[in-house]
Amino acid sequence: MKQRTLLIAVLGLVLNGCSQDTGPYGGHPYAWYASHIKEARAQVQWCKEKSTHPDDIDACKLAQRAVDEDNMRTWFMKKPTPGGF
Repeated sequence: MKQRTLLIAVLGLVLNGCSQDTGPYGGHPYAWYASHIKEARAQVQWCKEKSTHPDDIDACKLAQRAVDEDNMRTWFMKKPTPGGF
């Protein structure tokens, strides 16, 4: 009985250590972030403010990629200003 209790306690600690907070919109593929840019921006903000290692969290990397590509697309679609390049 003692061994069983110890095993359950150790297993609980191990499983708890494996869980990682991935943010408010964690766990989605890149395509989801690309089509839900508002949520992707919220995910990136969470990664910057709350996560100690955002480069280790896939959700942070995927959301950042979607935001970067959206920013680039928006920049290229801007109409040129008169007198500018």
